[in-house]
Amino acid sequence: MRSTRAGRKPKLPHVRKMEGKTSHYTKAQEMLMGEWIEAKGLPFVPHGLVEEAQSCMEVIMASMPDDVYSQADTYMLVAFAKAWAIHCIASRKVFSSDFEYVVTSDTGVQKVNPWLKVLDEQARMMAVLGDRLGLNPKARIGIKQPERSEVSKFSGLIGREGSSNTLSSLQSHRA
Repeated sequence: MRSTRAGRKPKLPHVRKMEGKTSHYTKAQEMLMGEWIEAKGLPFVPHGLVEEAQSCMEVIMASMPDDVYSQADTYMLVAFAKAWAIHCIASRKVFSSDFEYVVTSDTGVQKVNPWLKVLDEQARMMAVLGDRLGLNPKARIGIKQPERSEVSKFSGLIGREGSSNTLSSLQSHRA
């Protein structure tokens, strides 16, 4: 039995090319893949964060190049940092010596300790947000830095920077 897709049959590649459309992506997908819009400003650490969250944000911002995050990324960084802070609290509870993995509720039902669920949820949140923020090696592969021309440590030693004090230009001035 042959499976059929619902909807209109896709056009052949040469027909799409004749119509001026060479991509198989939708307009929305093409817009998302379009030119990069550079956001302005630098991220900041908002007031009122707990110490673990504040430290987390400071470490992330110090670990990445200056051009990676902008002021618009602050709230995503805060969400990651808060997930980290909650994860730290849950970790301290779970790894304490008196932690019980199974607890009895008020109704007498035994269930898994809720701190384990909190620990798991925050780890998942950090994984998702960390991927979006480029906080793992795989996610950093796609981060492209603008090309910077490095200034040589020897620039400016012979004459001014940008002057044409090369051997050939000096010989032409003598002739």
